[in-house]
Amino acid sequence: MAKAGMFMFWSHKRRMPEQLTPEAKAYYVEQKNMLRPLTYLRLHENRWVSSESTFITREQWLACVDPSRVPLLSGGVLYLGVDIGVKSDNAAIVSVQWDKQQKITVANHRVWRPTREQPVNLQDVENYIVELRKRHRIVRVYADPYQAMQMIQSLQKNDGRHGCL
Repeated sequence: MAKAGMFMFWSHKRRMPEQLTPEAKAYYVEQKNMLRPLTYLRLHENRWVSSESTFITREQWLACVDPSRVPLLSGGVLYLGVDIGVKSDNAAIVSVQWDKQQKITVANHRVWRPTREQPVNLQDVENYIVELRKRHRIVRVYADPYQAMQMIQSLQKNDGRHGCL
């Protein structure tokens, strides 16, 4: 129940003067071309939308795939991206490298999927990084410390023993 004196107006149209300038109109066109359709509706048209079902379409993915590429087995100089999910999200590691044409390419990747009964074991993720380090030179590891802090500290502590990072 609204308090006395409270008023709310909900609109899907741009009504403020600063939203109607030529610069603002160009901004909204740019946003519409850049954002996913439902994200644009939610952010710029103030509409309730369902969640986006796909981040990358199959066609977009296939345009990026080179079937002649295979995982790098050893000897690469790698940069790792680590994303930790334990119960309701996957954990994943993607390693990239510079190729001969000075383009970044995926060298290896691995995903750990939790089940209702079995969350992701972070020790498995850490062990995979140690295994990669035995076969490659890891230049940098990028991870969100919120979920990965314990693993980061363990890898840094064991750096001398395993040469992890």
